[in-house]
Amino acid sequence: MKYDVTYTIFCDGASRGNPGQASFGVVCFRGTQTFSLADFKRNESIAYFKAEVTLGIQTNNEAEYRAILYALEECKKRGIKNPILYSDSELVIKQLKGEYKVKDEKMKKLFGEVYPLVKELGVELFHIKRDKNKIADFLANRALDEAARG
Repeated sequence: MKYDVTYTIFCDGASRGNPGQASFGVVCFRGTQTFSLADFKRNESIAYFKAEVTLGIQTNNEAEYRAILYALEECKKRGIKNPILYSDSELVIKQLKGEYKVKDEKMKKLFGEVYPLVKELGVELFHIKRDKNKIADFLANRALDEAARG
């Protein structure tokens, strides 16, 4: 198990239309050092793991939850405990922290999948401004752009 190393994860969901064509981007770095989008574009292998996934027609909030779910499932597979997770979705982060109620039925289902992993893995959740989440945003948009190109 990797208890002695910190893992920092950035997640972002995107939906063009809301609901519309949706995707997510996830990037995980070993340690707490932050990298710029330019650093990442120069060398994507600086990421411990990354993902850019299209989801079909979904809302932005669904895509945000799916990004976090993917990240935490990947942590579980890799034996990562106590990761630090950042998202620019204030709603989703506050729901997962118990500060906001989950009212929407689709969100309740996704919350029910994500929340147990948050507890099991000891995830620290933080809301960040969109401009601090550029790599995950880039990955989510690249997935949508590539899907649109066919």
